Amino acid sequence: MGRLRELDPERLVYESTKPGPGGNGQRLLTPLELLDRLAALVPPPRVHRHRYFGVLAPNSPLRTAVTALALAAATTPYRARPRQPVTRCHSRHLMRLDFLSVYP
Repeated sequence: MGRLRELDPERLVYESTKPGPGGNGQRLLTPLELLDRLAALVPPPRVHRHRYFGVLAPNSPLRTAVTALALAAATTPYRARPRQPVTRCHSRHLMRLDFLSVYP
């Protein structure tokens, strides 16, 4: 890591790309503090990142009905409707562009 450097065996300096609320972009850490901060980023074992609740919860009595509807919808072919041409008056289009330039 190019942003981490060692001042002495007891102190490390981490240079952040963005300054914090105090305006300082450098953080002075001991090696144990650095390991503590890195360990906080690692998720605990056997814990999923996504949790389902409500109807999609694993033990929900309605889950089978909801997922069956989703499977039925996925197996039916999707027929796209033909797009209708957009008819817009040229003056309305210019008014819209003028409005967008005034209120970005």
